[in-house]
Amino acid sequence: MRKLDLPASPLLDHLARAAGELYSRTVVAYWRILRKTGTGKNGRKPVFLSQYGMERICISPDLHSYTSDAVVGNFYASIKSANTRKKKGSKEAKYPRRRKRFFKITWKSASIRLKKGQLILSNGKRNEPLVIPWAFDLPRQVEIGWKKTGGYELRATYVGVSPRPALGNGVAAVDQGELRTATVYDGEQTTLYSGRLIRSKSRYRAKAIARLDAEISKTKRGSQRRKKLVRAKRRTVGKLNRQIQDILHKQTQHLVSTLHQRGVQTVVIGDIRDIRSSIKYGAKTNQKLHG
Repeated sequence: MRKLDLPASPLLDHLARAAGELYSRTVVAYWRILRKTGTGKNGRKPVFLSQYGMERICISPDLHSYTSDAVVGNFYASIKSANTRKKKGSKEAKYPRRRKRFFKITWKSASIRLKKGQLILSNGKRNEPLVIPWAFDLPRQVEIGWKKTGGYELRATYVGVSPRPALGNGVAAVDQGELRTATVYDGEQTTLYSGRLIRSKSRYRAKAIARLDAEISKTKRGSQRRKKLVRAKRRTVGKLNRQIQDILHKQTQHLVSTLHQRGVQTVVIGDIRDIRSSIKYGAKTNQKLHG
């Protein structure tokens, strides 16, 4: 995947607004059909309209047909994800019901062209295409979404490359923690990855959020002071999130390269995604583990 920051433009704003309007129509149509057919009157069964059926009735004239299908597909992917989580007993899983003013725009391979160093993203017949300078190969899929720090971000997806051949058939176990992000044992050697820097960043982030939230609560809704503080909070949190992500990425890259050189083919790691719903060690410890 390649990422590219894009400044806001009238065309991008128009496309994001059209995608948001289409997503909102999909949400309304899905739940309206279910509500009107699921009343139980006359022995009727509720109708869960399929994705294919929704793609037939929810089309945007401002977007490419494949882009419209991708917007509808995102809604059904959220439905599927919520169903899967509910089956596993998650009480936090919720179905998508909120409308969107703006939404990410997705182009599939049939609507993407590369010509003379420019990436041309089609928006359907009689619509102006989106043209972006591009110094890379032709991607398989392109997605453009809004960044919390302002502006847009282009995410180009390519066909995955073949993995490097394994140097052995070893197995390594990874234990995640708060003081050490990873404790790795491959049967012969143990490798520790410190989490102190990440813990410091997380702690500073929590303090910054608390301080800015306290200032925001003193302001009036819609005031310039409040908007300024909200932007400052967004910038601060976004910067710290990127720093934490960069640390994790570098540690993960080093871990994978090290295990590959040691002949490890399989990595066993604990699933801690639901740890927040099961731990109760007090406010301070909970905050550390949640972070």
